[in-house]
Amino acid sequence: MIFEALNEVADEIRESFSPTPDEDIPYIGLEHVSQQTLQLLGKGSSLNVESNKYKFKKGDILFGTLRPYFRKVTIAPFDGVCSTEYSVIRPKKADYTNFVFYFLANEKFIEYATTNSVGARPRTKWKLFSDYKVRKTRNQEKFDIGFKLRALDDLIENNRRRIQLLEESARLLYQEWFVHLRFPGHELVKVIDGVPEGCGVFQDSCHSLFKNQAAFITPSTGALSGLSVTAPTASQFLISVDQRIGFLSFAASSTFLRLAKIAPSCSA
Repeated sequence: MIFEALNEVADEIRESFSPTPDEDIPYIGLEHVSQQTLQLLGKGSSLNVESNKYKFKKGDILFGTLRPYFRKVTIAPFDGVCSTEYSVIRPKKADYTNFVFYFLANEKFIEYATTNSVGARPRTKWKLFSDYKVRKTRNQEKFDIGFKLRALDDLIENNRRRIQLLEESARLLYQEWFVHLRFPGHELVKVIDGVPEGCGVFQDSCHSLFKNQAAFITPSTGALSGLSVTAPTASQFLISVDQRIGFLSFAASSTFLRLAKIAPSCSA
């Protein structure tokens, strides 16, 4: 089996940039790339930095060299400048971009870069990790591998966004029903001391639900607390959504839908 090193498919670019007060260029610092997820969270401005930085071009790969186990790796979506705590890596061919990106994001490579780090604050550099080797592949195979991995990542990102929308929908529905008391049929139900009147046999449940909202929300903002609206993984997102939707469905069937049925007697 034939192997090839990282430095055979990519180069490190070390083009220095000195900030000036009249030049506003997008800036990416370590704080702008999330740990492990390979996601660019945002950007800054070169007007807000003082020391020298590295220039990069759209399509270059930024690899965080400070504590490489944080796996701060991203593909630059624009031209700009970045912290010198990044290694700016440019594939030798544009078709290699995704292949090299996933090469750098691979857990085995991250382990290698971490092992080849020095200092109290572990830091690696190009000459310490660029000799890492993988099985040599043809040019078309490099493109195909990168293309397929990118397609899977895009699918995961789309699903993550959809899950966030479901989370937000559940949060807004909870606020609408349990905070603002605008549940189905609320127009026909009197609310006394924050609790819908006429719960009948459901009185204890109603009081428990409405009087103990603090277990689930922050009253001043309506923000969920007991039911988390954030989670680090897609599977935890899904569990959270399922639990919340199930909770809302139960509340609707056991309380509000029955309230709606007895609403006429409540308003009499």
